[in-house]
This record gives sequence, structure tokens and C-alpha cells, in this order.
Amino acid sequence: MELPSYSKQLLQQLYTLCKEQQFCDCTIFVGAVHFRAHKVVLAAASLLFKSLLDSTDTVSIDASVVTPEEFALLLEMMYTGNLFFPTLLRARIVLSLFRKSFHGETGALVLCCWKGRLCSPERGTRATSVRQSCLCM
Repeated sequence: MELPSYSKQLLQQLYTLCKEQQFCDCTIFVGAVHFRAHKVVLAAASLLFKSLLDSTDTVSIDASVVTPEEFALLLEMMYTGNLFFPTLLRARIVLSLFRKSFHGETGALVLCCWKGRLCSPERGTRATSVRQSCLCM
């Protein structure tokens, strides 16, 4: 027997817990701004975060890769499965991330896409930084 809307309600409850800073077990720093979240949610939504949070509770992302405002929108999307920002802003963010991708210290291209999650460029490889990963929306 399947419970209607159970998974959606569960995600909503997890997002509420995140917003209330309850049971959060990891911290993501974007520049000087920090975001508290649940490892299990980030790991389920993102191969990148699954890899990065495997051995630590803290991840730092250079604000030149993604701004705190952009990351807040991505975090909300990981918890809700919804993109709640206007198309024009979404296009600006994608273009911004795409432009920034050419300036990483590894020289690796950070690809922007619309798959709804953050992911590593090659499955099975361990990303050591956000710059070495495929940042997807």
C-alpha cells in the first residue's frame, strides 16, 4: 500500500527542520556565509556532496564558484525538488556559473545543466573540490 504524497510531505518536513536548524549535521560555507543542512539530504540529492561529506561535516565553497544567494536557491531545490525563482534569474545564475567555470584552478570545466541535482563529472570518481565537479541545477 502506498501512502499518497508521503515522499513530498517528508521532504517538506526535512526542509522545515533545516530552516529551523534542527538536527542539522553538516555546515556548508560559501565565502563567509554558512548554511546548516542534513548530510543525508545533500548526499541523496548530490553525488558531489555525497563524496565531499563522506569524511567530514564541513564543506567550503569558494564564493567565486557560486554566491551565497545562488547556493541558497540550490539548497532549497535539493530539499524541495522545486526551483522557486524567475526564469530570468535562473538564466542569470546559469550563465554566471558557466562563465565562472572557465576560471578554476584545475582548469576543469564546470558544466551547468538542468537535471535538478549537483553531480560529479564522472561517476565513481571522488571529487576533491567543487571546482572539480559538475555543478548542475
